[in-house]
Amino acid sequence: MLRRIFISEVKPGRIRLGQREMHHLRDVLRMGEKDAIEVFDDRGRAADAIISVVNSEQVCVDIAEVRKATKAGALIVVASAVPRGNRADWMIEKLAELGVNKWIPLDTERGVVKPKGTEKKSRWERIAIEAARQSGSKGVMSIAPAATPREAIERAAGATVWHLSLEANATPVRNAMIQGDLLLMIGPEGGWTAGEMALLRQSGAAEISLGPTVLRVETAAVAAAAVARALSADIG
Repeated sequence: MLRRIFISEVKPGRIRLGQREMHHLRDVLRMGEKDAIEVFDDRGRAADAIISVVNSEQVCVDIAEVRKATKAGALIVVASAVPRGNRADWMIEKLAELGVNKWIPLDTERGVVKPKGTEKKSRWERIAIEAARQSGSKGVMSIAPAATPREAIERAAGATVWHLSLEANATPVRNAMIQGDLLLMIGPEGGWTAGEMALLRQSGAAEISLGPTVLRVETAAVAAAAVARALSADIG
């Protein structure tokens, strides 16, 4: 299996790698000229490439033919409250490995962690790239700007909307239906407020249950995304 390297745009010709990927290929993997690798970008495009230049200043690869991006089922967007500390990093890594297309950090009324600052976003983007490199997923999960629940729903106009619920009448996830793309909403550990619940109901969001146990945000997000990806695998 070829080593995978992320580049900003996969296209035919000679491509100079960015600083982080140059360091990884040259100094960590110890690869050299004429070695074969696979390159991929965040749009789902990939290609086999040959390393053509390796020196102290640059690393370049040559690409002959680009494989067309293929869609792995429905577009899945996870919008969740932000867990504390490194639990958020773990969640992003696992969502990216599962092939989630986008993560939206939710600014909820009862959320403890407020999704602000460019430093966090940059770190989360690096984690998503590393997860895509390791998992072989098509494309890289994008990290969207923070949004309120209303803004997240408005951005996903036309998509099926799920929100996780412990209510007795919630639909078991094994019986849930996805038509087209999916927005998966996960609230904070303190739960949605009455106003947020009213918004979800008005939007037509389906209440989905993962079972009777109370899960942490990151556990619920990863479990629901895994089921959603499996259910959506045959949706083009």
